[in-house]
Amino acid sequence: MYRGTFLSIADKWLGNSSYSHGLLVVPISLWLVWTRRAHIAAVPWRTEWLGVPLLLALGAAWFVARATGVLVIEQYAAMAMIPALVFAVLGRQVAGAIAFPLLFLMFSVPVGSGFMPSLMRNTADFAVAALQLTGIPVVRDGMLLSIPGGDFEVARACSGLNYLLTGVTLGALYAYLTYTSIRKRLLFIAAAVVVPI
Repeated sequence: MYRGTFLSIADKWLGNSSYSHGLLVVPISLWLVWTRRAHIAAVPWRTEWLGVPLLLALGAAWFVARATGVLVIEQYAAMAMIPALVFAVLGRQVAGAIAFPLLFLMFSVPVGSGFMPSLMRNTADFAVAALQLTGIPVVRDGMLLSIPGGDFEVARACSGLNYLLTGVTLGALYAYLTYTSIRKRLLFIAAAVVVPI
């Protein structure tokens, strides 16, 4: 039933370089689960009935998003069903033991194209400021920059979306693997968002 949704995610990974990091998210999540296998085996596996309404809610969100053509909600709902299914079938303790690898799967959803215009404006603003600092005269018309040496356009590829998405994904992974404090992890992830912008 969700095959089309997961294929649409994979199509974005393969067809758009801004989302190519998604190809690595699933194997990394599986590796992180593998590293926690001893802990998973040590905790009791109990069915969690609260997972059933959660799965139903995600299924309803997926259905509404599919019917209305809101692809990003459809993809997030389908991907969120994986941790919800683990929670429902294996229980709260197992899901808690592998919470980060399960939530890390959300980074595989191709999202962020709506930020591209503002990221392109940031790139153009930065380029103009840098040129002015060096004393090179520049005239800006939207995304077109004119200097004495020629005209340049800030294209979609210059938005930095690929850098931002990959940076945040790797930042979250690094924070998880490096820090034990939730506060430090959250601060590092926040830095991984702010610094690329």
